Amino acid sequence: MTDRLLDTLARAYGPPQRRAVSEILLAGAAQSAPLVDPLAGLFSGAALILIDRDADTLNAVCNELSGGRLRPVRGGLVDLLDLAPGPYDLILIRQPDIVQASAAWQAGLRACASVLAGGGTFVTTAESLADAAFLDRTLAGLGLTLRAGSPYTPEPVAFDGADRYILIHDAASPAP
Repeated sequence: MTDRLLDTLARAYGPPQRRAVSEILLAGAAQSAPLVDPLAGLFSGAALILIDRDADTLNAVCNELSGGRLRPVRGGLVDLLDLAPGPYDLILIRQPDIVQASAAWQAGLRACASVLAGGGTFVTTAESLADAAFLDRTLAGLGLTLRAGSPYTPEPVAFDGADRYILIHDAASPAP
């Protein structure tokens, strides 16, 4: 089920841009696990930082996946500045449980935006249009811009799942 998301990332980042990515933050060990190895291949020079509150899930994923480029961080997104301050060239969050914890997700998204590098990219996926709209509103309110003409579609696609809606937001590039 990750093929569509990986294809989107491959189209969003051509080979020259992939080489410039040095730090990737993946939120949620269970949702991110299927992406770790493919992302390590796609972004061959990048370190992957995996953050999750659940120590058991985090340890299980990290024990299952190999590679010195994967760094686990136990904690919540709201604690990013203390636990793993970045900056990150790419942040990826798959299917946040917004209905259950929208206030917590607003705080977590705010923390992520604060550690996103200038010119960095924030990719989120959602199962429902309402969740996608929440993500877009929240990230736009944090100064991130929804990428126009990117390879995702904000329209419904003919399947269900975590990556039904793929949103790519960009941070402003740093001033020269």
